[in-house]
Amino acid sequence: MNEYYSIGKISKECNVTIKTLRYYDEIGLLKPEFRDESTNYRYYTKEQMSTVLVIRRLRSLGLSITDIKEIISNPCLNNFECKITNRMNEISNEMTMLRARQADCEVVLNKIKKGNNVISTCNEKNMSSENSYNKNIRIEEVRESTLMYSRKIMKNYNNADVSLQRWIDIYEKCTDDGLRMKSSIITTYYAPPLDQFLMKDCDVEFGVLIDDEQKDSIHCGKMRTFGGFTACTDYHIGKYSDVINCHIFMLQWINKMGYEVAGPISDIFIISPLDTFHEDKHVTKVIIPVKK
Repeated sequence: MNEYYSIGKISKECNVTIKTLRYYDEIGLLKPEFRDESTNYRYYTKEQMSTVLVIRRLRSLGLSITDIKEIISNPCLNNFECKITNRMNEISNEMTMLRARQADCEVVLNKIKKGNNVISTCNEKNMSSENSYNKNIRIEEVRESTLMYSRKIMKNYNNADVSLQRWIDIYEKCTDDGLRMKSSIITTYYAPPLDQFLMKDCDVEFGVLIDDEQKDSIHCGKMRTFGGFTACTDYHIGKYSDVINCHIFMLQWINKMGYEVAGPISDIFIISPLDTFHEDKHVTKVIIPVKK
């Protein structure tokens, strides 16, 4: 004669809530062996107690109810191996996406720190003055990095209309494909200097730097090398619509110092509208490739 265990006993022995056992009954995952018609109480066998423990173990591995149903209904080792292999692949993909999200968080954190440092430094140098830009302008070597990008001709381009939707698309593309970002958005203008401010059709590229080890990733479309050149750089603090002033001053400085513009100009959005609504805290780094 079979020995039956009440739902309360099963709950206590297997450390599974009564509510969960009732749910398993409702969805057909584990129906009690016997139900008292007069009291509607559920009773389970000792073998079913083992099944509860198996379900608990499989749930801890993250298997779906559907997969657990199939394992219980077809308890052969080949079926079990297949389900566990599939779950391991899912976990691997999840880990890749989590690492990408972690890299994204690091980018946000680092650029906020960088932006705060730039603002503090500029305040110390009293960069609110009319000719403030020359206090932070410099020549530097921009090292080669891998850029994932999107590029198109934008009609009647207005630089003040920051293309946030395209930024978000790039961020999400990187995260979905498990690409580890190393920078905030970089906008590059394939046009003569200052054309991007003249409401002309403009060839504009939006991109982010990614981990160089992923440059041959099959997930992504367009990749190229960014950097590997000498550049004149400076920071603009405040509304992006006013960044033209920084560009003009830098071009004047480049000419005065005997340099020539040697490539497309880029803006790196260190602190952007995606980071704060306070326009006076926006920080943009302008990069102009130069040569003597």
